[in-house]
Amino acid sequence: MKFGQTLSESKHGDWQYIQYDQLKSLLKQNEASEDWTEDDESAFVAKLDGELENVYSFQNMKYDALLADVTQIEKELDEIRKQEDAVDERQIKSFLRSLDELTEESKELERYSRINYTGFIKIVKKHDKLHTEYTVRPLLTVRLQACPFNRENYSPLLYRLSALYAGIRDCAGTDSSIVKSLPKSLGAFDNVAEGRESKASYKFWVHPDNYMEVKTFILRRLPVLVFTEQTDKDPEHAGYYEDPTITQLYFDNDRFKMYLDKLEHKDSAKSIFLQWYGNLKAKSLVYFNREITTGEDDADYVSEVFPIKEKYIQDFIDGRNVMEKQIKKQHNPDTFEKLAKSIQNDIVEKGLHPVMRASYTRTAFQIPGDDSLKVTFDTNVALIREDALDKERPCRDPEHWHRQDIDEQGQVYPYKSINKGEINRLPFGLLEIKLTRTQNHTEPTWIEELSSSHLVKPAPRFSKFAHGVASLFENHVNLLPFWLPDADKDIRRDPKTAYDEHDVESGSSYPPKMVFKPKSPEDKNLSEAMKNAKKNAGRGDSDQTNTKSKIIRVADQVDSMQGAAIDIEDSQTRNYGSVRKMKSMGQVLLGSSSQQHDYNLNNLPPGVRKPGPLIKDSGPVKVEIKVWLANERTFIKWMHVAFLLTTVSLGLYNGARSNSGRYLGAVYALISVAMAVWGYYIYTKRANMIRARRFVFPDSSPPSVALLTLPVRNTLTASLGPFLSASLSWSL
Repeated sequence: MKFGQTLSESKHGDWQYIQYDQLKSLLKQNEASEDWTEDDESAFVAKLDGELENVYSFQNMKYDALLADVTQIEKELDEIRKQEDAVDERQIKSFLRSLDELTEESKELERYSRINYTGFIKIVKKHDKLHTEYTVRPLLTVRLQACPFNRENYSPLLYRLSALYAGIRDCAGTDSSIVKSLPKSLGAFDNVAEGRESKASYKFWVHPDNYMEVKTFILRRLPVLVFTEQTDKDPEHAGYYEDPTITQLYFDNDRFKMYLDKLEHKDSAKSIFLQWYGNLKAKSLVYFNREITTGEDDADYVSEVFPIKEKYIQDFIDGRNVMEKQIKKQHNPDTFEKLAKSIQNDIVEKGLHPVMRASYTRTAFQIPGDDSLKVTFDTNVALIREDALDKERPCRDPEHWHRQDIDEQGQVYPYKSINKGEINRLPFGLLEIKLTRTQNHTEPTWIEELSSSHLVKPAPRFSKFAHGVASLFENHVNLLPFWLPDADKDIRRDPKTAYDEHDVESGSSYPPKMVFKPKSPEDKNLSEAMKNAKKNAGRGDSDQTNTKSKIIRVADQVDSMQGAAIDIEDSQTRNYGSVRKMKSMGQVLLGSSSQQHDYNLNNLPPGVRKPGPLIKDSGPVKVEIKVWLANERTFIKWMHVAFLLTTVSLGLYNGARSNSGRYLGAVYALISVAMAVWGYYIYTKRANMIRARRFVFPDSSPPSVALLTLPVRNTLTASLGPFLSASLSWSL
């Protein structure tokens, strides 16, 4: 499905979306690239910049309205809780309807940001592909940093809504029929409040320069978990003690339905993949995995695993019953058979097949026997295409379930023999911290210390599967993750400023703090939950104005990188609703000096440099003498042919015995004069171009003259030259 159709089907009401079709029509993709002029480029850039600001302004307005509505409904909940009499059931139902509408509006706004972000990325990629002399994508990256509608974190808003659901559940009472119809918590508040466990996952990117420092930092708090692989022959001494290489082979269909479900955080989103350790050629054990999302957090999922022999995998994918012998050997054959058939049905019914391979080296940290806190650190991450979508040039043989060119040859990172378009090597490591929360549980302080340091960059919701599909199959999917362009940036930060609480790039708000210490039984953690949610949303208890959550300004970096003029309040905070007109993409593209902001070359994204004067205007440029001689040589050739034609015309005119011969001589005389004039015109024109240092010379010969003179020039040069010379000497 084309993106234009997907965008049309995804529109919500009268919301303002990117005018993708209008931008596409401005590209003139059905015309020759030579027809694309600077005026066309300026018109496209101006339209693109206008659409970006419209989307950003609309998103700000909607978010402001949502915060105002949430604040109002929180007041209504306080009034309900203050009532001494029993709460009216109709009042609770009315409150729930309003709360459900806000919840759906919040989710729709997140979809709005995602679909528009994908539209901008796709239209810019199409532009750069059609008109290679202009590159707009690096400039779009700069403008997205000035108008970051794609960086909005909606989790704090969802936390506040979740606290409201918990509050109305308390007001309704446990015996009320309304409680049974209430949705499950959007976060982890209800589970913790009721004494159940709740999982959380924090993800970070780590630059290779910080690998060892991060490992030693964690090693002081947690021991390294040693991976071993036992064998039947020597179970005591078998195994390996270095970091293992893990390979995961992900399944999806031709329309990447599982990728879209995971990216949109849909309920019960599934991921099916094969996993093995080490080299498959060494007869490693292969496991079938299915992960089903059960909550809003990435850590809330159910994992189901069963082993399978390599020789049965292809038949299993095709839907054949090949697991009978293996089922009989299990301790619980009924459970094993049910799980295997369930995964096989998902593969067959949804048309799943291997599409992408993720290979990485993992270092794990965990206290033995205690799974409440796990840390995994993945390096040498390579994402490789494993599909057969292109029938003429498939990456994988459709008759086999995996790429034999990789596994049979025992290739390892960095997989140098893989084609460039089939592999994506992540330039950083992936750190994930998984923990289990319980009531009165306080997270270790070193997690917040690490997250706010210069060693890591927070990467919420990052997924190897989603990143691999988005980067390798960008033309096949119509939704892209927000973090995609950040993967090409330098994520290193200055240690002196990393801990600055005024830095939006720091981890001061990530991971979100959720410490639950109830004051009284009736509070049921609602007060603490709402306070934490408001704090995460950037709003204090005294802030009751209808404004968007305030985000701390990056000192000097915003001005130097983005060229943005921003209102600075006394508290050095930035309000998204009060952002002035920022430097447009056209000004960035043309290097306009209308705004006095200097670019900081150290902070510009890859591919963007400080605009400077054109080469032809930067001083004298030496022109080699052969350029002048080539122009004169061409002029002499034109004059030579014109002289020969003049000789022929004079000979015919004076020596002809009939009028037809004299007429022909007159025609050749006119042609010779025209050729002499044209040759002189071309000579002077190209001489002026050389002086102006414009060295691209188009073919300026008139087609009619070229056709007329071609046979004459060949004939005169080959055979008539001696004859004309003799005739000329005789006449003289």
